[in-house]
Amino acid sequence: KNASGIYAEIDGAKSELQVKLSNLSNLSHDLVQEAIDHAQDLQQEANELSRKLHSSDMNGLVQKALDASNVYENIVNYVSEANETAEFALNTTDRIYDAVSGIDTQIIYHKDESENLLNQARELQAKAESSSDEAVADTSRRVGGALARKSALKTRLSDAVKQLQAAERGKHQRELKSHLLVHWSVR
Repeated sequence: KNASGIYAEIDGAKSELQVKLSNLSNLSHDLVQEAIDHAQDLQQEANELSRKLHSSDMNGLVQKALDASNVYENIVNYVSEANETAEFALNTTDRIYDAVSGIDTQIIYHKDESENLLNQARELQAKAESSSDEAVADTSRRVGGALARKSALKTRLSDAVKQLQAAERGKHQRELKSHLLVHWSVR
């Protein structure tokens, strides 16, 4: 390949990488920073390739072309790895978004359930106020039970949200670390 073809491929890969990086704005700062650092490494490799291509002369031209070809192959591999990392990060973001949507649905359900229980408690309280002492005691027990169920549901929801967030955060950090370890061990 000639130098201008190589430069065009590098520019295309760089542009594609920059587009994918812009899609990662919802991810954590650390993940984005790692992707930026990786992109900078790729740019350094591209600059090295450019220097090798421009500094070649007739004496040692074949060796320099081989070196440049090796550097180019490394850049292609790095761009491919960066694309995989960007896709992984995007998939992680999608899974987190889905989990948050699920939590929102649970919150709405439990809120509605709590409102129903509260309405039942109010109805029971109104009946209790107009009933005899025995009915008042029974209604009070029902109201207490309804309020206890509401409190238990609220506690379970809070615990479920915390566990889901912790599990997702831990899972995604392990997956990202594993992916990055594989990436860096290949280098």
